[in-house]
Order: sequence, then C-alpha cells, then structure tokens
Amino acid sequence: MSTPLDAVHVRGFGVNEALMTWEYIQSNTFTPNGGSLLNGLVLRLAFREALSAADAIVITAPAGFDLADPGILPGDQRCHDLRWVASGPAPVTDSFTAACVRNRMSVSVNAAAGVPAETRLELQVSTTNPITSPPRASNYWHVAHVDSAQRTVSSEVFQGWRVIPQLEISQARLVGEATAGDVGVLEFTFIAVSAAASLSVAAREPSGFDLSQCRPTLAGQAVIEALGVTLRLRVNIEEGVSTTVQLENVRLPPVGGRTTFDFATYDAADAIADRRVGYAGGFRLPGSISVDAPRIENEYQRAPSSYPVKAALSTQFGMAAIVSFELELSNRADQGETMHVEGAPYELVRQGFQIQDLGAGGRALAAAVGVVGGGRMQALLEEPLEARRLYRLSVGVVAPTKTDYADVPWQLRLSDGSDLPTSRNTRIAVNFRLVAAFQVGVSAARSPPAAEIEVSVSASLGASRPTAFIVIAPPGFRFPTDCLSSGGGV
Repeated sequence: MSTPLDAVHVRGFGVNEALMTWEYIQSNTFTPNGGSLLNGLVLRLAFREALSAADAIVITAPAGFDLADPGILPGDQRCHDLRWVASGPAPVTDSFTAACVRNRMSVSVNAAAGVPAETRLELQVSTTNPITSPPRASNYWHVAHVDSAQRTVSSEVFQGWRVIPQLEISQARLVGEATAGDVGVLEFTFIAVSAAASLSVAAREPSGFDLSQCRPTLAGQAVIEALGVTLRLRVNIEEGVSTTVQLENVRLPPVGGRTTFDFATYDAADAIADRRVGYAGGFRLPGSISVDAPRIENEYQRAPSSYPVKAALSTQFGMAAIVSFELELSNRADQGETMHVEGAPYELVRQGFQIQDLGAGGRALAAAVGVVGGGRMQALLEEPLEARRLYRLSVGVVAPTKTDYADVPWQLRLSDGSDLPTSRNTRIAVNFRLVAAFQVGVSAARSPPAAEIEVSVSASLGASRPTAFIVIAPPGFRFPTDCLSSGGGV
C-alpha cells in the first residue's frame, strides 16, 4: 500500500429528516399564468417529529414570488391573506405567528404544548405568479423545521409549477363598420415574452364567431388549422417585439356585445410559449340594425283625403317631407342611449321625429331630440328598444335642392358614449324619387259653362327634360279622347 504524500480532512454536512408531506394543492382558483393572482394557494405539510414551543417553520418560495401583503407599510411583515386550516385533534390557528418578507415566510410556534408529530397542517396564502417561470434549477418551494437554537431539524422541497408568460395584448379591434352577423376584419397586436412560431386565437364571446373561413392578410402568415371559434396561424413571433395579425372573412356573431378572446403562442416544438386567457380589453361588437321599407312622404301624401291631386305627385327638390324606415335590432337598446341619424344631403329637422312600436299598434315611444344640423340628428331614448321587435323611425327632412346627387347613404347608430356604438346599420343607399318644380301657366280665350273650349298650357321647365306630361284638371272638367289641338300627341 502506497503512502499518501498529502492528506486533508473535510467536515461533512448534516443530514436531517425529511417531512412526511410537503405539497401544494391545485384549487379551483389556481392558475399558472404569469402575473396572475393565486388567491388562496393551498400548502399542505406534515412533520414526522413534534414541534416544540419557540420552534419555527420556514417556507421559502422561488425568487419572483412575494408572500407579503402588498398593502403593508414599511417595517410591517404581514403575510398576504394567510389562513390556517384546522386539522388533527385541535385547531392550530392560535398556535402560530407568521411573518413574511418577500418570498420568505417564518412561522413561530407559540403554544407551550407545541404541535404533535405527524400533524397535518394546511395553510392558504395569496401570492402572484412572476411574469416568467423561474429558472428550472431554482424553481423549488422549500420548507424547514428550525428549532430554538436555529438548527434545521427537518426539511423538504417540491418542484414549482411552470409559469406560462402572458402575452401583452396592445390592441384588439374591429376594422371598418361591420356589425353583428356581418363578415368582418379583426386585427390583433401583441408583444410576446418568448419567441414563438405560431399563434392560436379562440373567440369566446359573444357566442357565434366563425373563424373557419378567415384568412390572414399580412405577408408571412398562414393558416395551420381553423375550426369554428378557434384558429391556429403560422406567425414569426420575436421576443419583446410587437406583432400584428389581421384576419379577414371573419363571420361575426349574430348578437353584439363585449368581446373576449384567448391567445396562445407555441414554440417550434409545439409547446406553449406565452398565452393570454379571457382577454376582454378589446372592442365591443356593435349590434345590427336591420333597415327596410324606406319611404318619403310630403305633406300632401300624408293627408291624401285633403289633397287628393297633390298626394299623387312625387316630393319635389327642396320640399319639406318625412323620411321613414322600418327597424329591427339584434341587441336591446337601453333607456338613456342616443340614436344618431345621418342622411346628408337631406337636411334633418326637429319636427317630425318619431319612433313607433309596430308590435304595439304603432305606439309612439318617448325620445328627446337633441343636436340637429349638417344632415345629422341625435335623439335621447327615454324608453328602451327591444331586440327582434319591429319599429318605424320617422324623421323630418328638407329634400336636397340640387338635382345631381347620387344615392344617399343613410346611417343609424345607437351609442352609450363609448368609442364604438352599441348598434348600427350597414349604410343603406336610398334614392328617393324626387322631382324638380317648374312653372305652369293656363289660359283660355273663352270659358262659357258646359262648353268645349280650347285651353293653352305653358310650362317653364328649368333643368327638367321630360318626355311626357300628365295634366290633371280640376273636378268637373273632362278631356275628350282626341283633346290636343296642337303641340304633341296623347
């Protein structure tokens, strides 16, 4: 046997007892999402040995967790919603005093009798997940039984859960003026914590989204899978860099309301990199207003029995009239919402505004007309409008004076003061048949009663270029079959 040239003695380390139980319980409120509150995280532990008075239980969470109450003042060491669950032969709530500093909790045993061996203890404490998962090597929750001489009597660890980083959604918006039931365009902008190769989107609320036929509009993005309310896209996502996804041909739900989406990104190995569940900070989908039966009536047409001749004539340019539509809403409009009506180049006026409930025999609903001008009008609803019920909206107007206008895009909106309306219609283009006024003169050389006479009719047509005339005589006059003496044919 050879003789060593050098030798050294190294003091060994102490080996202590392991706990019987040290674990966390995934309650109904547990979530692994980064930055999310863990409200009442349940920790369960049991020591093989008894705990004596003045002993301590020391719990250390991974770096990034904070067990202290977020509302404490400097110097205060109160824990965040700490609660003990009674177990064993007697409650232990009064037997402990706890102090928390950042990720460390120290619990002192105050009872003279201590705590018997193998007593199962449960505590609940609230904390918040870090933004990202702690490094794998340090993602452990540690507990130790320390005696009054500060010696470790027993200890144990369990591996912590993987924290899933949360996408920072900076924008989720509806592009254009689509409403409930339409095909529209959605745009999402987000910043990822982790680099990723694909993105999934799930449209949760309102019910009825259909992403199965949608397509990304930006270069370098492609659909991997689309089914119902869920979509998976191939997208190059860089860490900490803003990424935008725009989807066209999205079938929107039949009823409007606040939208909620779930997002998740996946790495090249198809593991979740980041996610965001229940994001409701985007847009409110406007409900739809179906508009039908557009009609314009002048004062004569609204009283045909008093004006039987004039009631048969069309409304003239520049004439006062009433424009009306039949409406049906996909969403209820509450009392206090504002109805906006736009119909330029028609000039909207206060007189004649009315909303009638056609399902209640045409009963007029209370509304207060506010701002009027520039082809626009606002009216405050003093009664609600129910969904899927037929109403008639009437608006007083002055018809345009110019004859070279195109179809008029009428728009109706209901709003509660938010950025997007609660409901609106896709602009309905209406071309009411308006006619120009011209001057007419009538003269007769003689006019004996009951005699056939010759009447001269002259007209100053202005900008009109008619191809035919209709002449209506007062009651009692009759035109013979061949009545023209000159100037054209019948």
